[in-house]
Amino acid sequence: MFYDISNRFLVIAFLITYFITCLSLTLFAKWLPQDKGREYAFNGTKSKGKYRGAGIIMIIILVIVSCLLLPLKAEYIIYYLLIGICMIFGYLDDKAENPWGEYKKGLFDLLLAIITSYTFLKYNGGLNIFIFSNLNFYIVWIIAAVFIWLSINAINCTDGVDGLSGALSIVTILSLGVIIYLQGQSGDMIKFAIIMCEIIFAYLWKNTSPSTLLMGDAGSRAIGFFIALLTLKTNNLMFYLGVAVVFILDGLTGLVKVSFLRFFKIKIFPNIIFPLHDFFRKEKGWSDSQIVFRFVTLQVIISFMTIFLLFFN
Repeated sequence: MFYDISNRFLVIAFLITYFITCLSLTLFAKWLPQDKGREYAFNGTKSKGKYRGAGIIMIIILVIVSCLLLPLKAEYIIYYLLIGICMIFGYLDDKAENPWGEYKKGLFDLLLAIITSYTFLKYNGGLNIFIFSNLNFYIVWIIAAVFIWLSINAINCTDGVDGLSGALSIVTILSLGVIIYLQGQSGDMIKFAIIMCEIIFAYLWKNTSPSTLLMGDAGSRAIGFFIALLTLKTNNLMFYLGVAVVFILDGLTGLVKVSFLRFFKIKIFPNIIFPLHDFFRKEKGWSDSQIVFRFVTLQVIISFMTIFLLFFN
């Protein structure tokens, strides 16, 4: 038979995870903080009054289910703690009367990234940096930490259109899961990826335009951390360029623009608004649904091409 008993159990467990997340988001949403509306963001006032910070529910379920379905290895337990800390930082910002400053959030993200990259290297031995391998431990440690920091903030910056960040995250996470499978690795990270996708699918039920619930920084930052971790598990940061290209263009490019202007007084992309989804909404007149469908379609195509070119040539 195609499925043995354990696989049947896992399929049932994944389905239960989805329904438990749907139920939890419904029951506990009323205890979440309400969005105050971001006047500086395009259409930001439309979010005012919506429950925000659903990431705290999502990540708690992720950690509990993962502890039940995956081996309780020391490495995994550390990752659960770190993603939980990442979520808590985001949630504290979500509920704060005055949002945390960029430098405060950036420092917390960097500390978390440094600890995570060290943990990964300790348990996995090394990491390929694109075409380079067998680099000095400390060089790889620094590069991996910067990569994690960038991933956390790229996904966070993309979270501004109902359903966009969640849908893109599912495509990216599933693509990384396929890559890990094609590499012949242990199924642990594949299960980890599926658990997260089931949780995000449940969240999208309430976040599809017009949304009634927002994941907030508690969710977007933790998902960015999760995607970075899965990318590390592929043992090459190169894969991120393909499976997360829309996150890079939409969110990360805006960080680069702001950084060049703030620290070097250099203007790049002067005629383009970032995040890129705001440019298409404001300048091109795209609706939220058009942005989500087109951005996700683009990512699916590029993810497929990346996997095909690297594994089926």
